[in-house]
Amino acid sequence: MKNIHMRIVGLVFCFLIAAAPMLLAAEAESGHSTQLTHQINLLVFQISIIILAAWLGGEFFRKLKFPAVLGEIIAGVVVGPYCLGKIPLMGFEHGIFPLQPGFPISTELYGFAAIASIILLFYAGLETDIDTFLKFSLTGTVVGIGGVVASFFVGDILGVVLMKFLYAEEVSFFHAIPLFLGVISTATSVGISARILTSRQKMNSPEGVTILSAAVIDDVLGIIILSIIIGMAKTSEVSWGQVGLVKSV
Repeated sequence: MKNIHMRIVGLVFCFLIAAAPMLLAAEAESGHSTQLTHQINLLVFQISIIILAAWLGGEFFRKLKFPAVLGEIIAGVVVGPYCLGKIPLMGFEHGIFPLQPGFPISTELYGFAAIASIILLFYAGLETDIDTFLKFSLTGTVVGIGGVVASFFVGDILGVVLMKFLYAEEVSFFHAIPLFLGVISTATSVGISARILTSRQKMNSPEGVTILSAAVIDDVLGIIILSIIIGMAKTSEVSWGQVGLVKSV
């Protein structure tokens, strides 16, 4: 029965993917559709692509005995605006996921993504045992602080080394660019951690609540450190292009 349902869902998505370019192209030629209608149709098609790509990526990684969320993330990178999403296609002059000025995706799609993240975290909260969470909160706090300190120093030192390797530029440990790279290295996604723990049914285990509380501490400390470093960066010149290139390496 499950296979039949999945085949039906797959056929529906294939129909949407096949029909959407023709419908959007017809709208553009007819001139009768409003800009709002075109944006809604494009948004529905984008969400269909995202769901299908995430499902395919998740199933592929599940067969490899890896967490499905890894496949979903990689699928998002592949179909996103920095990879296949920017390739022009029939009905999509600038690609299915065109790069937007100032932000990589449209505000409508970002709104759906934000709502999905809120629902994911809310669902994780529903499955969390408060007593167990509080019992291991001290352990999680220690793990979170240790993770932030270690990640920050490793990211900062790598930034110093890569700046010398890529730009032949000697910078100190307290230079703005290595500091930003150190802060970026401390980031931990609570949503992804909760997703993996939920799929493995480990949310209420001692290990699960420790990981979750550590991830929360990581985010809080990361925001505090980021605000401090932004204040420091205002007094010096920061090349964001160099930050992005060194981080990608």
